[in-house]
Amino acid sequence: MNIRRIKVYLADSLTAANGTLGILSLYTTWNRWYTLTGACLLLAMIFDGLDGRVARMFGTAHNYGHISDTLADIISWCIGISFLIYISITDMDPGYALIALIPAGVYFLSSLTRLIRYARGGYTLKRFEGLPSPGGALMAMVFIFLFGPTPYLFSSPPVVTLLITTLAPLMVAPVEYPKVRGKWLIPVVIISIIIGIPGIYMYLLTRTYTTPETTAAAILAFVIMLGYLVSGPADAFYTVIQKKMRQPEKR
Repeated sequence: MNIRRIKVYLADSLTAANGTLGILSLYTTWNRWYTLTGACLLLAMIFDGLDGRVARMFGTAHNYGHISDTLADIISWCIGISFLIYISITDMDPGYALIALIPAGVYFLSSLTRLIRYARGGYTLKRFEGLPSPGGALMAMVFIFLFGPTPYLFSSPPVVTLLITTLAPLMVAPVEYPKVRGKWLIPVVIISIIIGIPGIYMYLLTRTYTTPETTAAAILAFVIMLGYLVSGPADAFYTVIQKKMRQPEKR
């Protein structure tokens, strides 16, 4: 097999890796290995972000990349994250077994609707319409690891339930979100590394989330996540205000 033939299947391999890691996350979540679940899903996000770029660079053997990408995303960002939400809440308090179905269900339906809309043509838009599914997944993961069974801050089933139920519909909201690419990609990656690597290192070193370093990293991650969540609605509100200011006054 020549190099050219290998290249055209590289994007599909990355998409398959995304879906495979999503399936693996179900197993790690079921066993309550939350750190491994986070690692699987973060790797899946990397592969999900790379497959489209690789397809544009080297081409593909077919024209159905957005469909296979959506199927992989459904495994990782719909099923995987919804299962993580449900298990993490019931793990904190078994009495929340029925209530946990609400945030898990709201998240699943919001993410699934978002991905279907993306596959039907949303991938051609210059900006995301609604919070992108990987962003929604990262949002849910941040909330779970801040306030879940192995918390950075404090453990609270009501907080996780409320945050996810309230914010998951942003994935289907008629609000535009910027695509992180080009000049924005490098600083985002740098910030993620600065926040993530010390937190992971301190956890592996001390096996606890209670060190000042990990708490500071968690708070910073929470602030950045909330900033991105409100960036879409804030930009839409600013656009409306600008349009009203530019309209001539009626006499």
